[in-house]
Amino acid sequence: MRWAITQEHAADRCASARAENPHAIATAESWGPLFAEARRATVDAVNAREATLREQEEQHRAMARQLRIAAARMEEMDAENRAALTISTD
Repeated sequence: MRWAITQEHAADRCASARAENPHAIATAESWGPLFAEARRATVDAVNAREATLREQEEQHRAMARQLRIAAARMEEMDAENRAALTISTD
């Protein structure tokens, strides 16, 4: 379960980083006309960052889901094994 939580935290950090993108775009838009090329490059970089962070966030969330499912299966198996366990005193 701890690994699932770690994956969720990583996904949350990706989402937090993505939340900064509008600020970067707004800052670039405030640059004067002499910086048109830099503005375009900044927007391109932010868009690429957005796509990468979104992909990473989705991967971390998927991994967290898979880890939680696996943990639940392990708990079920442990319960079944405990129920089937017999101790002989012979």
